[in-house]
Amino acid sequence: MRVLPNFQKQRTKMKPVEQENYHAHVMKTENTSAFMKRGVVERRPCGPHDVKIKILYSGVCHSDLHQIRGEWPCNAYFPMVPGHEGAGIVEDVGSEVKKFKVGDHVGVGVMVGSCLKCEECKSGLENYCKRGFDDTYNTCLKIGERDDDIRIKNCEHGELLFGTYTSGMTVDEHWVFYLQPHMPLERCGPLLCAGITVYDPLVQFGCKENGANWKVGVLGFGGLGHMALKFAKAFGNDVYAISGSEHKREWANELGVKFMNYKDKKALKENSDFDFIIDTICVFHDVAKFMNLLKTDRKLCLVGIPAEKLQIHAFSFLGGRKTVVGSCIGGTPRTQEMLDYCAENNIYPESELIHPKDVNSCLQKLSTVTAPRARYIIDCQKFDDEEWKEDKYAQDPSSWKVLATVIPESANFHAEQKNVDFRRVTLAGLAFVVGLGILKHVKYN
Repeated sequence: MRVLPNFQKQRTKMKPVEQENYHAHVMKTENTSAFMKRGVVERRPCGPHDVKIKILYSGVCHSDLHQIRGEWPCNAYFPMVPGHEGAGIVEDVGSEVKKFKVGDHVGVGVMVGSCLKCEECKSGLENYCKRGFDDTYNTCLKIGERDDDIRIKNCEHGELLFGTYTSGMTVDEHWVFYLQPHMPLERCGPLLCAGITVYDPLVQFGCKENGANWKVGVLGFGGLGHMALKFAKAFGNDVYAISGSEHKREWANELGVKFMNYKDKKALKENSDFDFIIDTICVFHDVAKFMNLLKTDRKLCLVGIPAEKLQIHAFSFLGGRKTVVGSCIGGTPRTQEMLDYCAENNIYPESELIHPKDVNSCLQKLSTVTAPRARYIIDCQKFDDEEWKEDKYAQDPSSWKVLATVIPESANFHAEQKNVDFRRVTLAGLAFVVGLGILKHVKYN
């Protein structure tokens, strides 16, 4: 068990260092077409409080898909290097680093900065920082606002942060998490997002404390959902996977939890006594219909983030004094607690290891397959392979709308190509790829 950081400790301002920046391989997209390609970015060397990490594995999160496509109503900075589920090995540490040493196994999650001064930050709730936390990627430290934090000016606005689809990165030790040596690094990345996203509300709202006395429903059965099922089962809860996909019943049985098909009206009537429901669905859905499954004075917690606005009528929660709440990842103490709990209880995501060149096809599958069974994990060690090209499997840009404020504006592929028949271009590209595959088959067979 690692000692958690002292949030009251005041740090001196980080001074410039004499070491040179270094280059790291990445997978990046230049615009909202969401097409990922191989590239290189500049990373900072270790400052006094920094940890330089060789990233070995990076999880592929559904939120990465939303971000590279500009689907959320927030700023979207390009070029964008996604990823906030990194796992790797410490290569170097700054002179003031106390928590880590070279060779340690570590992880990097969703946050790499916050003010560390507000009450939330001092309480270990940096995820609710009053200023807002710095995302691992798609964050710009702007000139005139964050001058003291800028280490590499890599865009006209200041410093653009790049994520864990990379061979290496440098992060302040406050935001780095210790992974016990026996933990399989290739399965740890998703714990830093999917894991903490569901663990924090399950603990915060009583599931761990109440154990077998509570009936817990997990709405949605994919990357987030299956982790919630594993945690709730470990807590001893009476656990139900709630899904409209009947084929998921077999998977629920394998995980040792019960299954309820929400399309079955009889099942809905027979199960209106849940103590807690965690909603992991990341596409538009009717939240109101699931409020009826809760006991009086109980909660439904939203952790999935659909691109569209959710709507719910007041009657859905007035009857029974029910509550709809939200939860956003977790602070650093709770995240380290979760990682230690996973190490002690052997809790890891179902995963599929992929080569960086296959990221585009995996993102395509993620966009079309409802709740995929495995979490995709990029083997970042493959960046060191001398010769490879990313796959050409492009997504169909006509299948989503850009709601983000795209920076720079020229990176808004949809605006630039608004007169293009996206579907025709995409189908032509797919036909070309299929044709190449047929030619190869004929040649070698």
